[in-house]
Amino acid sequence: MKNTSFALLILLSFGILHVSAQTEPAAGNPLFRHLPPDANQVYQINFPVIASKVDWKSIVPGMPMLNATRDPKIAAFIGDPSRAGIDIHRDFFVTLSNSPGLDSPRYVTILLPLSDSAKFIRFLKEEDKSGGFTVRPGKIRTAREKNTGFAWNDKLAVITFFRPPLREAMGKTGAHPVTRPANNLLSIRRSVVALAGYARSPFLTDTLFRDGFSDDADVHVWSSQGSGLSGLMQGLKTLPLPMQANLLNAAQTLKSGKSRTLGTIRFENGRIVYRNRTPIEPQAAGLMAQFNSRPLNTDLINRLPQGRLLGLVTLHIDVNALLSGLDRYKSRQATDSMLARMNLTSEELAKAFAGDLLIAAIGPDKPAAGSPGSDPTGNASLKPVFYGLVTINDPSSFSKVSTQLKLFKKDSIPARDSSGEAPGGKAKGHLFHTFRDHILVFGASQESTDGFFTNPPRGASDLVTEAVRDNPVAIVIDLKAVAAWLQASVNPQQTRGKDQQALAVLSKLDRISYSGGRLSGNEVESVFEVKMADPGKNSLASLLELFAQPRTAPATR
Repeated sequence: MKNTSFALLILLSFGILHVSAQTEPAAGNPLFRHLPPDANQVYQINFPVIASKVDWKSIVPGMPMLNATRDPKIAAFIGDPSRAGIDIHRDFFVTLSNSPGLDSPRYVTILLPLSDSAKFIRFLKEEDKSGGFTVRPGKIRTAREKNTGFAWNDKLAVITFFRPPLREAMGKTGAHPVTRPANNLLSIRRSVVALAGYARSPFLTDTLFRDGFSDDADVHVWSSQGSGLSGLMQGLKTLPLPMQANLLNAAQTLKSGKSRTLGTIRFENGRIVYRNRTPIEPQAAGLMAQFNSRPLNTDLINRLPQGRLLGLVTLHIDVNALLSGLDRYKSRQATDSMLARMNLTSEELAKAFAGDLLIAAIGPDKPAAGSPGSDPTGNASLKPVFYGLVTINDPSSFSKVSTQLKLFKKDSIPARDSSGEAPGGKAKGHLFHTFRDHILVFGASQESTDGFFTNPPRGASDLVTEAVRDNPVAIVIDLKAVAAWLQASVNPQQTRGKDQQALAVLSKLDRISYSGGRLSGNEVESVFEVKMADPGKNSLASLLELFAQPRTAPATR
């Protein structure tokens, strides 16, 4: 059984990314009662109809963690889980318990419906050379190996993996190490209890969980935010912050409020979409609505200079919502007390900025020697030119803020050419900027920041989608443009095998994007999307092709 855990972990990790199916209604899902109540993350992987999107057996050769030649038994198991008695017509669950635990054990639990328990036993025994099987009352069988406990009956198998506390995993056990039963015995106990089921499991009554897991998503992800706040709260107690007590109170409110998130993964034709939503209390929803009230300033993007727009980051919020947040959590006075040391107030900070931030990367259509970022030999650089833009509301307030915070270095720096070079070499840590029309532009050279206002603008960009407009935070990387720019920037005769492989992978992708912070009712939504180059092919099949790319490629000579 030495390879059993490895096989199951491969199936788990790959299944989370690649498995698709229809799920049975949440209210009738019998596996809910077997989910550990202390789980802070739950993954549901729908297994049955993957054949409608891709041939399951074709997955095995492309698995990045599996060498089918070296591990033929594991490859055979993953290629046909029914050979191990696993019911491939049902979904399965994976849970993480106490995943941020510093001083207490962490556990990973897998629930696998069985179609033939005899096959499952045979699979375990074929892998096991030392025994460890036990028959318990109630037709329950158990087995163990290092850090892993198995429990199963004729319908369900529960596998629990023990993970040491984070502090122990980092080798920091202290002067008095914790003593506990053998790791695999702890795992067996948890597996046996989960197999029996929990009559009062919170997952039976959590409407977000039950309703959210009832749709047709390929993968569901449920996460409790409160579990991760315990470590944050401990860390805050050690920080000498003037608003320490208020931050602790806010964190405690979130923790006690049992805040949680629900995510779904869908493998659609031409794109992979991960959508996440987090319910918030009605009072906080009002504050979020205020944050969301400022529309995207598309003029900042339209005025970017010519060249390949490789990607951008946008932020647009109502700055006054920051003041409202300080007031809501009773932190305005503490914040102003801290800012008073710099002769500033929170109101002056809010008054200085209009609420827009844009970061953009541009690669020249035809990189030229001597352009900003070129290497010492004068060859075209692989580094894109970055622009940072911030809109200013009140110039006088901003002038005071920039002076007090020392945002800009004094003008005693020697004059530089367009690439940012000074007579004694490049000025370290100096960021060039131009301020005009209530827009502050940062860049790698004075020429580039001045050029934002003088060079011909690029006009509207197709990277500005509806999701980018509707969400206060968005990140978009145009992988197709990145690939084209890299192809034009490198010397084909000097391209190494790994570089060719990277370009081949990029050719299969179109863009990746993240958009977040949009308020829908009393929920905050975010979306992460990978858009494939072939819109007519299922994204799962395209993803498999990426994994099937040769690990190495010969260099071009």
